[in-house]
Amino acid sequence: MDRTIIEDYVVRLKRKSGVDFSCHSLRRLFATTLYGITDLETLRQLMRHASIDTTFKCYIYADPQKRHEALKQAGNELFGKQPAQKGCGQ
Repeated sequence: MDRTIIEDYVVRLKRKSGVDFSCHSLRRLFATTLYGITDLETLRQLMRHASIDTTFKCYIYADPQKRHEALKQAGNELFGKQPAQKGCGQ
């Protein structure tokens, strides 16, 4: 599909939806979503990048919730399941 056709479609969709976004933000959403469900080489190919470094530097963003869950899971694996800790004053 021609780039100008896509850009025109995005402009019309922005007007119709009232949501401000760009082609780049859609690519970022696409890459970040696929990052969790496919292997890196497939993601690189789908993004049409010569190097996976480009994919990571420009399109993949860490999800704070996923980061928290990963650390929690790593702690459970390393130290066994820990009881929930209460914050200060609780």
